[in-house]
Amino acid sequence: VGGLLLAWCQAVCSCFGLPVKNFTSSFADGKVLCLLIHYYHPGMLKRSEVLPTTHDLPKDVAVMRSGERYHEALSNERKNSTLANKRVTELGGVPGMLPITDSCHIPEEKSTLLCLAYLCSRLMESSKEILATIAIQNCYRRYQDRILRERKKVAAVVIFRHWRENKASYFATQRQRYGASIRVIEKFLCRNKDKIVVLRARREKKQAKFISICRLQGAVRRWIAVRKYQNLLVEFSAAKVLQATYRGFSQRCRCAKMQSSSIVIQSTYRGYKALCSFQIAQSSAVIIQKSWRGFVVELQFQCTLLNIIAVQSYIRRRAAIRTAEQRRVAVIRVQTLARQKLAIHRIRLLSTQFKAAAIIQGLYRRRQARKAMESVHSSAIKIQTSWRRFQAELQYMDVLMDTICIQCYARRLIARQQARSKRSSINRIQQAVRLWLSQRQLAVLRMDRAESQRIEAAAIVCQSLARRIVAVKRFEKMSATNRAANHAAATIQACYRG
Repeated sequence: VGGLLLAWCQAVCSCFGLPVKNFTSSFADGKVLCLLIHYYHPGMLKRSEVLPTTHDLPKDVAVMRSGERYHEALSNERKNSTLANKRVTELGGVPGMLPITDSCHIPEEKSTLLCLAYLCSRLMESSKEILATIAIQNCYRRYQDRILRERKKVAAVVIFRHWRENKASYFATQRQRYGASIRVIEKFLCRNKDKIVVLRARREKKQAKFISICRLQGAVRRWIAVRKYQNLLVEFSAAKVLQATYRGFSQRCRCAKMQSSSIVIQSTYRGYKALCSFQIAQSSAVIIQKSWRGFVVELQFQCTLLNIIAVQSYIRRRAAIRTAEQRRVAVIRVQTLARQKLAIHRIRLLSTQFKAAAIIQGLYRRRQARKAMESVHSSAIKIQTSWRRFQAELQYMDVLMDTICIQCYARRLIARQQARSKRSSINRIQQAVRLWLSQRQLAVLRMDRAESQRIEAAAIVCQSLARRIVAVKRFEKMSATNRAANHAAATIQACYRG
């Protein structure tokens, strides 16, 4: 399909001297689309509205890619693309899929190919353009015939001028070549004039006898020829009937063969297209299954990872609580031991040291209590931060899973829409190609039938003319021989009576 569309674009753009090589860089300046629309609808988009692009610039300016002329050409390309999209929208039946492009922003091949398929099916539906094309072809053929007639006239004028200029020299050379032989023949005739007269009289007598004998023979031969002619007429009518029967049989066989071959070609082409569509559907189904399986595996992996993270956080929290309890018990033990030692020491100390010991104990207890409170506060802060982080991760994973599900649904919906649009466009292109092929085959069959009818009619006319001419000639010969035979019989009778 891509090759047919590219050939169509090349055939149309060749009328304007614009080469088309591919579906990317050749369509970047928007000039090809404008010319396609102008070719089929010149009233909708005029040729003067198509602006020059970077391909129309000199090579040094196009290579440098700088300057006012280059930037102006780029802006003209964007204007051409905008104009083409606008006229396509006005034309209707073609989805607006092409963005505003230029030589720096080349369109994608798939989008260009899809847009061209819709545009081709839309433009080919118009009968006015087809009639205009036929009229142009007829005008061109008449123009070619007129040129051929003029050339023939010029050649005839040149030949006639050459003959008129060289006619005297040609006759002079002929006279020089055959003048001596003609003089020799005249001298011989003058010397042997009497002998020639005697020989002529003898030859005339012999010729008269020979003519009478020939007339008799002619009468006999005429009778024999009439009998043969009647037999030939019978054979010719039988041969004509056989030829007509054989021609009808061969024509029917040819039509049957062409019909069977066209059926085989159509079935083969339909099978090939069905196989291609099945392979495409199978490959797309395999890709969708792979994507879905990968998504399911990734989702299972994410769920397993979340479960592992939750278990790890729970274990860490339990371990932190256990270590905090152990630290608190150890602190209490240390405090009790310290208090016991301080009490023993306080008992043993003097009364003067009792106040100092009490002050030191109070300071130490406050310090230890402050440290315990700080450790408990820091552990509580760490536990709270870990729990908040775990809650945030759970919320993030929930949002991520919802987003992934929505994206998968949207991608699947977009893929289905694209597949439906591609399938519909392919079906339209197939229908157009099949219609064109059937019309072409029908036209060829009609042309062959008309040609065979013309040939048969011409053969019948030629045969009738030939038979009429032969009959007229034979009738003239028969009448002449009858007259000669009657004259010869009368001469023989007169000679015999005299």
